[in-house]
Formats: sequence, structure tokens, C-alpha cells
Amino acid sequence: MFEEKRPTAVSVVGWVWIVLGALAIPTGALYLTVSLFQPDTGFMPLWYSVLLGAVQCGMGVAGVVCGVAYLRMTPWSRWALETLCWVLLALIVSSAVSVFFVGGGGFGWYFGLIGLGFSAMYSIPVVLMIRSLRSAKVREAMGAPA
Repeated sequence: MFEEKRPTAVSVVGWVWIVLGALAIPTGALYLTVSLFQPDTGFMPLWYSVLLGAVQCGMGVAGVVCGVAYLRMTPWSRWALETLCWVLLALIVSSAVSVFFVGGGGFGWYFGLIGLGFSAMYSIPVVLMIRSLRSAKVREAMGAPA
């Protein structure tokens, strides 16, 4: 009889966070570099651009570290990834709300609706990851009380 070492959901969520983190680190570093060397356009203060790039790099590093730890089935990684998922969901929703109320930078309310559509598209996988991280099967495999 076959007994799986690690549930498929653990492998999928772990690898998703490793890939997301690996993509976030260089793009955050590039954003940080560009924001430091571009002239001040008055659109956004320099400190805010630097903060956004640093946060993106930090989330990327945390995603890779937690994803690898999750694949190794360390107990703390489940709640750490759940926290990262909630932070990512909050960023997605807050971005969509700001785009909706700003109205796409003056281009009309339909850009706000497009932003809400993209928000829904990006939120669904994150909600599914949260659901997977909270499932009884994953909790049992990680040694947490179900």
C-alpha cells in the first residue's frame, strides 16, 4: 500500500511560494535600483519607492525560505506561509480598491472595474492556498492539531 510522505497540497503550495519568491527578489531589486536612480517625478516620494522595493525583496526572501521549509515539513512554515498569503491577499485587495476609487488615474471608472477583475483573478489562487494550508490533511501531515 502506498503512503505518501508529503501531501500533494504541501508540494504545490511550497513550490508556488518558492517560484513567487524567486521572481519577487530580482523584480523588487530592479524596482529599488530604478527608483534610486530616476529623477524625482513628483508622482511618488523617493522613500516610498524605496520602501516598496525593499518590501517586495523581503517578501520574496521570506517566500523562498518559508517555501523550502514547508517542503521539508517544518511545523513553523505552515503558519508562516499562511501569514504571507494573508499579507499578499491584503496587498491585492488594497491595490484593487485604490485603483477602483482612483478610477485608473483619470481614465474612467471602467479601468477601476478592470482592476477589480484582475484583483479577483489574483485573489482566487491565494485564497485556495490559504484553504489548503488550513486543511486537516495538511495540519495532520505537519504535526499540528486538526
